[in-house]
Amino acid sequence: MNCKKAVVDRIEGDRAVCELENRETIDVKVSFFDYPVQAGDYVQICRHYARKDEKRQVETIKLEDYFKE
Repeated sequence: MNCKKAVVDRIEGDRAVCELENRETIDVKVSFFDYPVQAGDYVQICRHYARKDEKRQVETIKLEDYFKE
């Protein structure tokens, strides 16, 4: 399978605007996903379907590290 990893930037009508790992954007029909997609979701976009990327973990940012007195 030649799937691409992306993050859903926003939903515009029936399209999900996704940003790929190389910073390119791609529009994908919402009906192409196998679940109710939302902005901020990490996804895998394959030739015949798109699904949520369950394996991808994002580091949590601690705001107190940035706003120390």
